[in-house]
Amino acid sequence: MNTYYKRTLLALAIAFSGAVALLFVIFYKEAEKIAITKLNEEQRIHAEQAARGIEDFFATWTRNLSALAKMDDVSDNAAVGQRYLKLFYEANQEQVIAITRLDESGRIIHNFPASSSVGTDISEQKHVRELLRDHQPVISDVFQSVEGVDAVALHVPIFKGSEFKGSVGILINFKSIANRYLDVIKIGETGYAWVVSRDGTILYTPIPEFAGKSVFETIKDSPSLMIMVNDMLKGHAGVAIYTFDRIGERKVGPTRKYAVYLPVHTGNTFWSIAVASAERDVLAGLISFRNKLALVVFALFIGGMVFSTLGAKAWFILREEEKRKLAEEKLQESEQRFRQVAESVGEFIWEVDAEGRYTYASPAVEKTLGFTPAELVGKKHFYDLFIPSDREERKAAAFQVFAERKPFRNFPNANVSKSGQIVHLETSGTPVLDAEGNLVGYCGADMDVTERKQAEQDLAQHRSEVAHLSRVTTLGEISGSLAHELGQPLGAILTNTDSIEMHLRSSAPNLEEVRAILADIRRDDLRASEIIHGIRAFLRRQELDMQPLEVRHLAEETVKLLSSDAAARKTSVGFEIPPSLPRVRGDRVHLQQVLLNLLVNAMDAMSACPVADRRIAIRASRPNPHTVEIAVSDVGVGIPLGELDRLFTPFHTTKQAGLGLGLPICRSIIEAHGGSISVQNNPDRGTTARFTIPACQEGQT
Repeated sequence: MNTYYKRTLLALAIAFSGAVALLFVIFYKEAEKIAITKLNEEQRIHAEQAARGIEDFFATWTRNLSALAKMDDVSDNAAVGQRYLKLFYEANQEQVIAITRLDESGRIIHNFPASSSVGTDISEQKHVRELLRDHQPVISDVFQSVEGVDAVALHVPIFKGSEFKGSVGILINFKSIANRYLDVIKIGETGYAWVVSRDGTILYTPIPEFAGKSVFETIKDSPSLMIMVNDMLKGHAGVAIYTFDRIGERKVGPTRKYAVYLPVHTGNTFWSIAVASAERDVLAGLISFRNKLALVVFALFIGGMVFSTLGAKAWFILREEEKRKLAEEKLQESEQRFRQVAESVGEFIWEVDAEGRYTYASPAVEKTLGFTPAELVGKKHFYDLFIPSDREERKAAAFQVFAERKPFRNFPNANVSKSGQIVHLETSGTPVLDAEGNLVGYCGADMDVTERKQAEQDLAQHRSEVAHLSRVTTLGEISGSLAHELGQPLGAILTNTDSIEMHLRSSAPNLEEVRAILADIRRDDLRASEIIHGIRAFLRRQELDMQPLEVRHLAEETVKLLSSDAAARKTSVGFEIPPSLPRVRGDRVHLQQVLLNLLVNAMDAMSACPVADRRIAIRASRPNPHTVEIAVSDVGVGIPLGELDRLFTPFHTTKQAGLGLGLPICRSIIEAHGGSISVQNNPDRGTTARFTIPACQEGQT
């Protein structure tokens, strides 16, 4: 019997060793797969941020140049127009190398600051050929300018009526683009970005000697990288694994890399950006995990061997009744120790049966949720504590996990405490099975992460406000519009001043005409002051006083504020406000300003409608548990399709009156709340403005 006992133990040791080794490999491979997935996701986020940033960068400059192109003085290449181009250059010379005016044949008729190139025919340049052929905005590939810097040219066509009159263009320092959107991409020790043009020219790379060369020349020894580049040049997005012998400027021999790539759409063409990291960045993050896993597996092996030995010994002595009773007593002692441990830790330890009813709750539940163990055990199911608004959905998901009999870790779980407050938990659990494999229930633990969740929400709100304030105070975003708006009154003041000087020099000045000119100067001065006042309001920074708000009360207060104005203008408008609207969390004064601007716009849009037809509807919906969407609809004349994309551009207005800052200020406020705003034409008649803001959660104050 002793020999048989030793052989059994040896067989168990070999089998258990193999199982432990297999588990180690499986767990490590799974962790490696997860690490690669996370790396690719991080690289994708960096690539998307850079792509969207570059696209927005060129879109902003295109809008600025389009505003210049619409000015008659610029299209006629008049002295005033040339002065506008000079002012535009001086306001943006940190990023703009030069500003150029081409005629309809591709010849330079004005250039600043280098006037020596006037008269040069550049129609053979690739991007100029596309401009002359298509009469659409064009963006060149990166090239070295006469100033010796890498640059990108952007040209916008000029039309006089329907007649093509050439273009206005700028030369942008590509280094400023790279510094802002590409140099900042650093992932681990080896991750960086590189960019190629549509024809395969390397536009940006940390390897200086590769910039400006054909990508096919530099990667000819890497077939796997060649496959990825061919897909990039088709304008596709994806992930890839390739081998290359460089990490940045260092030549390190064949190295496996993980990359994410996607296109960057730049007007008439596209570039493709790739973010790649060496395999060692993935493995470096796994070293600590591997060591800990090895330690755990070794402990499991030792523990398994110990338990296997005890198990084998118990199997040999099961026939002895006295030993069987001793084993039962040990089992009871072990269970008692579990109870003692559960009652001594700070986390809420629980057990539920297959129906979800509590069969055990540790004393920590009273600190976490306010219930005593006696109030839960045998009386409540775990789903009774879910938030009522999504209880059924989460209950169904929980029982799906029960049906699969799978363990789960750190599952986000919002419960309602005894006092009615929302408590955010992270729940971990494992199934309890009987000898036949049937589900008996689940046991696990809940950790209170409410304070951490609140801190994360506060941080996200703060980042949203900071990002928003940074955006609206960027001079490049509004400089073109500001120059355009101030140009007219300032130009008029200069012209009228010259006229007064001429009158006063004459032997018999016409004083009535001088007074009329002075009145014009006064009106232009008031217009310029009004523009500056609007800019100050647009850029004003204020802290948000976030508090729970009733949308219905907010709408009714705004309508009441409008009533006196409507009476003064003898305007009659009907308002539709449903009796039941969701609660939101936001700044009352700022949100009331948003509603006030939208309602005034709606009233103006219906000024030509019969009085009986004038209706404004204010509605709200909750597309998800965290967001409320508010819509303001009118039955007015609608908005021309060409104007929809420009409504939120500062100083753009479809009305004769107003500065065109109302909707940009609305967008400023909504984005500071972490939401978004848009305006669409209704299918039948009128328009609808929609904006989203955070919903007020149950129990939130």
